[in-house]
Amino acid sequence: MAATVLSRPIKPVSCEEPETVPPPPDPDMMHALIAEAAYLRAEKRGFVGGSELEDWLEAEKEVLAMQEKLSIPTPD
Repeated sequence: MAATVLSRPIKPVSCEEPETVPPPPDPDMMHALIAEAAYLRAEKRGFVGGSELEDWLEAEKEVLAMQEKLSIPTPD
């Protein structure tokens, strides 16, 4: 019996574990994290009124930066 020669190269099979990516956080969880961070910012400045939107936007930046630092995908 003659040996068969393959005409195309054979790709090696990887035995490594596939890289797992954590699922994106729940939008409700993201909202809760931002709300808590905004509350802590307001508490730090003595709950003086007039800066609620700024507190929220800065808290949102903090939470999203932490999410990016931890390589967590953003929710759609």
